[in-house]
Amino acid sequence: MPIFARKEVTDLVKQIKKALFLLRLPAYTGKREFNDQLLDQHREDAYALVHQQMFGFR
Repeated sequence: MPIFARKEVTDLVKQIKKALFLLRLPAYTGKREFNDQLLDQHREDAYALVHQQMFGFR
């Protein structure tokens, strides 16, 4: 005889899936805008970092 009845197991699996789904929801729901001023300030650093990463993969 199984430890859990099938319905109990099914209900438990549903609860776990629901909990995991809720963890994936974003915490911040406000509108996010791209910060182009910040990009301009760090453009050269970002460019150098991207190229360092690209050459590191070769």
